[in-house]
Amino acid sequence: MNNFIEDDSYIQKIKLINPTNPKNTDKAIEKQYDFQLFPEGGYLVNETKNTIGFKINDQNGYGVEYCEGIVVDETGTVSKSFKSNKFGIGKFDVNLKKGKIYTAIIKLRNGKEISAKFSKIKNSGIVLSVNNLFPEKVVLEFNWNVNTQKLLREKKHYLLIHQNGLSKKTVINFPSNSRSKTIFLDRRKLFSGMNTITLFEENKPILERLIYNRSDVPLRDINISYLNKTKDSLIFSLNVLPKSKVVYDMSISVLPKETKSYNFEDNIFSAILLKPFVKGFIEDSKYYFTDIDRRKTYDLDLLLLTQGWSKYEWKNKFNQQSNYQFSFNQGLVLNGILQGSKTKDLDQVYLFPTKNHGYRLIDIDSSNNFVLNNFFVNTNEEISMSALNAKGIPIKIGSYITIKQNRFKNLFSKKPTLLTLDKNNSINGDMKIPLGFFKDLEPLDEVLIKGTKTKNTSDQSFFYRENLKKITESDVRVYTTILDYIRMRSGKFKVIIDLFSPTNPVRILSRRNRKESSIYIDDVQMVDPFVLLNMLTSEVESIYMSNSGLGEGLRGGAGVIRIYTRKTILDKVSNTKSSTQMVFKHKVKKGFEPVKSFYRPLYANQLNQFFVNNGVIHWEPQLLIFKKGKGVLKIPNTQLENITFYIEGFGSDGSLVSGVQTINLN
Repeated sequence: MNNFIEDDSYIQKIKLINPTNPKNTDKAIEKQYDFQLFPEGGYLVNETKNTIGFKINDQNGYGVEYCEGIVVDETGTVSKSFKSNKFGIGKFDVNLKKGKIYTAIIKLRNGKEISAKFSKIKNSGIVLSVNNLFPEKVVLEFNWNVNTQKLLREKKHYLLIHQNGLSKKTVINFPSNSRSKTIFLDRRKLFSGMNTITLFEENKPILERLIYNRSDVPLRDINISYLNKTKDSLIFSLNVLPKSKVVYDMSISVLPKETKSYNFEDNIFSAILLKPFVKGFIEDSKYYFTDIDRRKTYDLDLLLLTQGWSKYEWKNKFNQQSNYQFSFNQGLVLNGILQGSKTKDLDQVYLFPTKNHGYRLIDIDSSNNFVLNNFFVNTNEEISMSALNAKGIPIKIGSYITIKQNRFKNLFSKKPTLLTLDKNNSINGDMKIPLGFFKDLEPLDEVLIKGTKTKNTSDQSFFYRENLKKITESDVRVYTTILDYIRMRSGKFKVIIDLFSPTNPVRILSRRNRKESSIYIDDVQMVDPFVLLNMLTSEVESIYMSNSGLGEGLRGGAGVIRIYTRKTILDKVSNTKSSTQMVFKHKVKKGFEPVKSFYRPLYANQLNQFFVNNGVIHWEPQLLIFKKGKGVLKIPNTQLENITFYIEGFGSDGSLVSGVQTINLN
């Protein structure tokens, strides 16, 4: 953000509720209202049809629903009437004359009148009116007055349609014998999702408007069905529609149907497809992407007319060159210095694989310093390193290691907005936790548990040991990547690489049944073997390949490949007697926080009203649904009759999934 004029920070509004729930003893405060007018395209023009959007909010930013209003001049003559939607937004067309003073007056249900003055009316110019309701076309209507006709003949105009760095440009010829021109844009030629339309006069932008194109936006529906129950659990099937060869990553919250704890105003659709393009607070943003119909399409266009302002100024794009003063922050920076009498013989530092990285070779400069940028390491993680000479042999040496953030001063140019405590709001009236609501609660002292990691049980089987191959130095010389090794050494797996495939650039098939094999890295199943494309054989300690999938259950039907990343240096180093003495270690005090598992409290009573309103049945932060579009979810059985699933996720093809589904278990 510091390299650019525009503020690209993410802001999420939150509400703080006083847990003591004090009674509201303050006197009633009279509501304040904000009434604004927004000429479509940006300005008003004399004696032509102007389209004007309007918005009326209360002091909390919420729209005042279904208000009616009129437009009057200084004599009190009414020239137009209008009405807002349920969010206090609307638009109207009106013909204005320069020299007159126009006022829009809106009447609230309580009888109070709110007024707003019209902005300055220009002698000449082009105004815009958009109709975004047709299923196959977007209609742009340009209007101008007599004073503008001569100017249109003298200058060239073109229309730019752009989205996230992509753009399409077309020349616009305005007729000299008319005062309007209508353009029909084929939705198939627009970008899917948000489009910015800018009209240029020569190189000067004179009109701009945001429109949303629902055509080809990859939104997916999901259906959840109850299958059966076990002793203390319920099992559900999930189906993503339409089915395709796409892997989905989803987050699913399961709550009682009457819950009052889930009241988010947006979903993944609105958070990604709408909020980045709109300034200010959006009331009930998920409304525009739920059960879409003609009314909601129209309301979304009204929102873009009144709040869809571009965050980037054209004058900044044209007049200012990019000046990157600060590097972008990605991970941490590891700095080290080697100490001792043998430092002159050193060439590189070998960094052993960590939880988030494979092994690294880091060059040492003439001062025996070494630096590693973009390093992702967890707090309390222990990293191991060895200093190597020019022959790759580790040398016993001292070291000093620091890991710091790649930060700079003055992060924020603006003062942060102060958050105020809403003392008069509460959840569900007097929200008190019943005595004994959480089962068997007892405060405990902190306990540190130490132990030794045991080997995988599959290590004990003869079949597993016979098929587990250690990667040697000769393997590394012959096979550059691990895919080369799998293709040449196994003979039982077929490796297919197609970098032009949008969904399956890398596939590993069993030659036995030509189905896709299961791939594991450090015993974690991979969703897509694409991660192996750039994995070097030198990064691998050992590999297990079984075409039969013996002992792997249903997942082994097409064979199994288990890859274990390198934890030691290659053979000639790891076999030396003093190899452990050549390793220096460092425990990270300030790193990234590791991912923590969700903990569901043990509720003493799952049928009382407090649990129904505020309890949590289950949360699955990452549920993977593979290429057949089907998945299975297992949740605790709380004996409730009605439960609701809140689903948010995305697919490997860029598609988005969002849905809310309530199931009656009876």
